[in-house]
Parts: sequence; structure tokens; C-alpha cells
Amino acid sequence: MKSIQSMVCSVIMLFAVGITHLNAQKITINASMLDGVDINRENIYSYQIFSSLKYSVDAQISGSISYKNSDLKLGYTLNRKLEPGMNVVNINTTQPVWTYSNNGLKDLLFTYNILPAGTYEYCIQVTPKSNVGELDLGNQVEECVYHLNQELFMINLVDPENNAKIYEHNPAFTWFANYTFSSELTYKIRVAEIKKGQNTENAIARNNPIYQENNLRQNTLLYPMSAKPLETYQPYAWTVDAYYKNILLGGAEPWRFMIIEDSINAAIPKAMEDIDIRLENGSSLLWAIGEIKLKYVLKESKTDILTFQLWNDTKEIKLKNNTYKTILGDNRFKIEFAEDYNLKHLHKYTLIITSQNGFKYILPIRYVNPELIN
Repeated sequence: MKSIQSMVCSVIMLFAVGITHLNAQKITINASMLDGVDINRENIYSYQIFSSLKYSVDAQISGSISYKNSDLKLGYTLNRKLEPGMNVVNINTTQPVWTYSNNGLKDLLFTYNILPAGTYEYCIQVTPKSNVGELDLGNQVEECVYHLNQELFMINLVDPENNAKIYEHNPAFTWFANYTFSSELTYKIRVAEIKKGQNTENAIARNNPIYQENNLRQNTLLYPMSAKPLETYQPYAWTVDAYYKNILLGGAEPWRFMIIEDSINAAIPKAMEDIDIRLENGSSLLWAIGEIKLKYVLKESKTDILTFQLWNDTKEIKLKNNTYKTILGDNRFKIEFAEDYNLKHLHKYTLIITSQNGFKYILPIRYVNPELIN
């Protein structure tokens, strides 16, 4: 008797499962167009709903995007009549009701047409709102796609350059954001050691940063004296992440740099005397520690006018004051590079001086930022 009852129950259960499966197949969702695609407000409804019913049916369509390991969520619901055959959601006539975990997420999608970086699940559900013969009320059909939204390269690192060999133990980091609303962003910078056998990406992803700074509003940062000192010949990785209202948008491709032995730094003189323009005309590389002091002895005439040009390779750097009047005898000049110009530390420049009397002097110089030397 128990065996017969058990068999009957099994048949009933199989029949119920079969009915549910049959009902589920009456409506199907094709979301393949969204596979591997970054979701935005134009393509969020780019899916198809197929109905094999012989009748039209009122249904509720809902979509939800949930981020993995995050409380970021957004979703919508809309009502529409599903006709037999293929159905699509028209973006121009759709009036969904939206919900958001926070207003920043709403701004990103509807004002700036992007979603934050990260892995999310996008699920679409179709629920009939009335019984129509072959379909039971409340029999929900669902289709989900997963996507990694990796907004790299919207943040661009500038300096130190990738694979740079630098001398400064407190380098200046510079970057820029390729967003139209970059003025509303904050940044997080991370610097990590690159261990043996690691590439740059693994180091920045796996190693604890030796230095990290959050909520930066500027696009540059000088490595602080209070942070862990950077070691010579130790490779480092660095990157910058961008945030909008505390929502991560994405990060830059990490770069690497290394501090090498500052043999040049050891050769920098502690003090500089005035350089005699006539004697030093192209004869040697001269130091300019924040400034350059020049001496010009006029012998040929009572007066002369000197015109100055500063060149960085093939590009001229416009000087604020590029002409100097001189008189017979000893004349002294001083050009303040540190205060008036953004010159690169230990970079070579050429100072060209032309005399109204027909003389030309070429002075190759190496600029030294006085804040970056001991």
C-alpha cells in the first residue's frame, strides 16, 4: 500500500515539475546581445522576449544590476503587453520605475552614461500579470548575464613614466583623468613594491601598498617625507583610482619605476659662483641649482644688449625677461628658474645668449630642483 502511494506521489510531483517546465518555456528571454558589453542607458534594454503563447499577455518586466562584493544596486520595473512571437523593449517609449542604492549611481548612469568598475550581475525577469490558458499567474522567467566592467585607461599616468629610472627619493606623481566630469572626481594613489617574479599588475593587485593616499582632489602628489622611504634599486608599481561620490569608476594601468644610484646628485656643487659667459661659451656642462648667476664683462663698447633664449631640446621656453642692458665693464645677472619656470630636475637645457654687438654664446646647463637634493 505504501509503495503504491509513493508511486502516486512521485507521478504527481513529476507531473507538477513538467507543467512548471512547460510554462517556463512559453516565454523565453534572449540576453545574448548584452554578453560582454558594458551596460549604459542606451543598451540596457537590448534583449528579446519570445512568447510562444497564442494570445497576448500583460506582464511585468524587471531588470536588476547587482555588484559583486558591494552594496551597489540599481533596477527598474515596467509593464507591457507581450504579443505572440518576438518582443523588444523600445527605449524611446519605455517608462520604467527605477530604484538605486544611492544617488551617485543614478548620476553616473543618467547624467554621464557609464557604470562603475567591477563585476556585476544583470538579471532580467518577466512575470505574467494574468492567467492566460497555458500560462500561470506569477510564473516568473529569468535570464542573467555577468560582466566585468573594467574602466581602465580613463585614468592616465604621466610621471614617473613607465619603467622610469629616477634619482629622486621623493618623486612627484602626476596623472590626469579622461572624464568630462573630472573636476568632480577624487583619487586614490597606491605605491607598492614589486617582488621577485612579479609583474607590475600582480604587484599592485596583490601586495599591500607601502604608501596610499585617499580622497585626493588634485592630479599631482609629492611623495611625502613622512611615508616609508623608497629604496634604491627596488622596483615599485604605482597606480591611481578615480571615484565619483565614493563610487569607484576605475583605475589606471599600473606603471613601474626604480630609484637608481644618484651619482649625478653626488656631483652637484654645494654652491655656484657667477658664470663668466665669455669664458664658458659651450666649453662645459653647467649647473643651475634653482637659478643661474651670470657674469658678462663688456670691453668692446660703452653699452650692449644681451638677448636670452632657453631651449629644451627643440622647444623654446619663453623667459619672462629675455633682454638685459649692459654697460662697459662688469655686469651681473640672475635668472630664477625655480620660482618662474617648471623645469625638470636634472634635465639638460641650453641657454643661448646673443649680443647686439654680434657675439653669440651657448651655455649647456643641467637644472637642479633645490627641493629634491640634500
